[in-house]
Amino acid sequence: MSVCAELWALRDGLELALHGNYSPIHIEVDSHIILNIVSKPPESYNCYNAIVIDCRWLLSRLREAQIRHQFHEGNKVADALANMGCTTSHDFCTFHTLSVGVATFMEFDRGGVGFTRLCNPNNS
Repeated sequence: MSVCAELWALRDGLELALHGNYSPIHIEVDSHIILNIVSKPPESYNCYNAIVIDCRWLLSRLREAQIRHQFHEGNKVADALANMGCTTSHDFCTFHTLSVGVATFMEFDRGGVGFTRLCNPNNS
């Protein structure tokens, strides 16, 4: 996923949390780039400044919001939800109930079950 798409996903999630009055929240991102962009002082002429400012403002409005890095393999729920979102023709989706597959991954994530990621050695 592109940096811009990840920042928009973060912004949309923060906006949902703020308007839904969800607190405290624990945010996990699988991109060090996103974590650094949002956590560190803004760089001048950064093409993402507007959305980063939105993310920081939303984070400041949420009580007890924590953001940290999580390896892609450590959050199968986010991966399953992203895959579900890719199968729809809508630009933005919210799911009000969990499918059986997502609920199973949630239990795995809660229990700290890790998954091995297979990488193609020819793609270096």
